[in-house]
Parts: sequence; C-alpha cells; structure tokens
Amino acid sequence: MKFSIIVPVYNAEKYLSECIGSVMKQTYGDYELILVDDGSAKPCAALCDEMSASDNKIRVLHRKNGGQLTARLDGAAAAKGDYCLFLDADDLLTPDCLQTLKDAAGRNNDPDMLIWSFCYVDPDGAKRPAAPLFAEERTFTEETKKDLYNLFLTGTGLNNVWTKAVKREVFNGDYPDYTPYERLRVAEDRLLCMGLVTNARRIVYLPETLYLYRLFPGSVTRQYTPEAVERFNISVLYPCEIGYLRQWGLMNDDTLQRLRASFISQAIYCLDRFYRGTDAPGRQKLAAYPWNTFLPEDCIKDFQTNPYLNDVQKKVFSMMLANDAKGLKKHFLQKEIVKKLRAARRKLTR
Repeated sequence: MKFSIIVPVYNAEKYLSECIGSVMKQTYGDYELILVDDGSAKPCAALCDEMSASDNKIRVLHRKNGGQLTARLDGAAAAKGDYCLFLDADDLLTPDCLQTLKDAAGRNNDPDMLIWSFCYVDPDGAKRPAAPLFAEERTFTEETKKDLYNLFLTGTGLNNVWTKAVKREVFNGDYPDYTPYERLRVAEDRLLCMGLVTNARRIVYLPETLYLYRLFPGSVTRQYTPEAVERFNISVLYPCEIGYLRQWGLMNDDTLQRLRASFISQAIYCLDRFYRGTDAPGRQKLAAYPWNTFLPEDCIKDFQTNPYLNDVQKKVFSMMLANDAKGLKKHFLQKEIVKKLRAARRKLTR
C-alpha cells in the first residue's frame, strides 16, 4: 500500500525542513511526498527543489499562487499512491502515522476514507490532545453516514482535511465548482471535506492521535479579513452548505437551526481571533464593524431562540450586533483572565 502525502507550500521555509523530516522518519516507508509550491518566493521554492533532489520519494509541483484548496487538489491530481493525505507545511506527522493507517486499512478492507485525531502544539511546545470525535474505532457506510454529516452541523471536528486519508478515486466524484474558493483563507478545508465525506462510501474513524497541529500567535489575522469572510459567508459558503443539507436528506428545521448556530459561532470566533491579535484602536474598529451584514439574514433572525447557542454566545453576538464596544471589552478581559488562570494551573500540574 502506497501513500501520497501532499504538502501545500507557500513561503514556509522556516518550518518546512522539520515538516518533511516528520515524513522521512515514518516507520512505514512506502510513500511519496508531493510538495506543491504555491507561488512561493525564491528561497522557499529553492528549498523545495533542494529537498526533492536529496530524496527520490519527494516531488515538487511549482504553480502560480492560488491558495491551499486548489494546491491540495493539484497535488491529489498528480498523486500515484493508493491513499492521499494532507500535511500543512508547518505541521508534523507522528512517526507511526502511516503504519497505523496501513494497519487500519488492512483490517477494514481498504475503506474509502480513514479519519483520525490530532494534537495541538502550543508555541511553547506544550501538547494538548484534541477531543476525539468518538471514543473507539467506528465504521460508517452510506446507511450510517448521517452521524458524520451531523458533525458538520454541531462543530468543527470534521473540518480538517489533514486528519483524513482518502482513496485517490474518491477525488473523481461529483463536487461543486471550487473556483470561487481559490483565494479563500478560512473554511476551505470544511468545503473540501464535505465533498469528500459525501463521496466516500465507507469511512473508518480511528481515535489515535496521528497529527501534530502547531499553533502560532496572530496567524489568523495575517490570513484573512472580516470583510472577505463576510462576502464568502453570504455569497458562497451558506448556499453551498444548504445544498449539502438537501443532498444528505437533512433539510429540516432542526438541522437548519444547527447550521445557523455554526455560522454564528464562526462570527464569534472571527471576532475573538482578531480582537486578541490587535491593539486598542483595532478593537474599537472591530466593535464598530457591521456584524449584522456578516451573515445571511436567515442566521441572524431569531438567533436568541436558537437551541444550539448557549447563553454566552447569545450575549456576545447581541453585543456584536449592537456594536457594544464596552461590553465586548469587558467580555474579552474576563476571558483573558480565565485563560491565564488555566495556563497557570497547567504549569503547576506538569
């Protein structure tokens, strides 16, 4: 069994060698590593070529900058392995990742997709395992995939394309036109995963941690703007997800409430990440942002009665819609205090 590991690369020379090293240290060696150079500057592009020249398992695809989504699709189109899996250029695979996937595929008659868990790596090197989606290994078929579809509506656990190994032929299924998403810097994983999960007939979930996801302070603020997310939410993402609900046979009041709650949660997340990564004038600007235009009207209407939003979310979203700068400042101050207390508690218990 051969794996194709696809790494989109854009000016990631600071971490790329370590990322590639995690692949070369795999206990299972039947793989190819495809570096998709997404229009990087010369130093990074040259590093990709240097890595390829040093190991015949490494190939490089140079292309104009088009974003991670299409870089991953280009890598999958060029893949020669039985399964494609994805690795971000600043992240790492655990040494036993490929061996664990090979063993799991073998005992499950080569499913169309394998999904696994991951671990957060803080800037100080501390590791925090993500909560597994399920407590034990599970198999999903066309008859039981609604359990997975519902996960898209209740959280972000299925959003990450780098926690999935996918048979090459699954990429040949019926997908929406991804052209509008080329420059997207948020939610591109989610859209790709929704299509892959839909087209995979048999899926196996593994509770093992096989991926190390590195967190970097302020990285989100460099990747996208609220204005870009707003345009995408309204014009592309929401209609696309409504289309998947219809395709999945889940178009009812309950799932619509879940979907709307997930979009409101995303708006709060967007504010949260920007708020913590900017200065006082920037925070004032964020508080004054027209958040009532950030989401489709369906999401905002009657959000106070949405059973899938908790009281804190409703309170924060109300302040966002009211552009309540003082209320938001108090909320984030309290949140920062709680965060520092938790960090101190973790340090004491190490």
